[in-house]
Amino acid sequence: FRSPSKAKNAPSAFEDGRKVTDAICQWLHLGFAYGPVEESEVPKHAKFNGIMTRPKPTGAARIILNLSSPEGSSVNDGIDSSEFPTSMSSTAHWLRALNSCGRGCLMVKIDWSDAYKHVAVRKEDLKLQWFSWLGKAFCELCLIFGSKSSVGIYDRLAKLVLKIVCSKSGMPEGMVCQHL
Repeated sequence: FRSPSKAKNAPSAFEDGRKVTDAICQWLHLGFAYGPVEESEVPKHAKFNGIMTRPKPTGAARIILNLSSPEGSSVNDGIDSSEFPTSMSSTAHWLRALNSCGRGCLMVKIDWSDAYKHVAVRKEDLKLQWFSWLGKAFCELCLIFGSKSSVGIYDRLAKLVLKIVCSKSGMPEGMVCQHL
């Protein structure tokens, strides 16, 4: 699962080619990725993942490193999901919080932009996060949208941030619903 390999990019990446290039440039600008480098400069133990895309509500392309390919030897095949548990709120919890606040209450929704990109990965795991685009090599430096462990790792951070915010603001934790 950690052995070097090279997967191909999905057709969706090429269909959204300009958007993929824009997103990669933005990642580089923000320090979320390293590159571009020649493939000859990439560490020999690197694992190249294919990229695929999904549309964002803004019209931009969400780049997803396909850590589930190739089947049987992918990065995700080597991750035990039970080591990265998550727990979310629910509609029932949200309705209870809304009901307890009463008519005329105010509510707010906050979305953490580029949420996974706020969490760096262990240096020894960077070799698992390479991809290629337009003949150049890049490495994602943060949690990957597409890794089985990312949700659980991010959830731990989000819960810590939520606990600090509730404590500092005096907001009862039961009045806050956290979703991924």
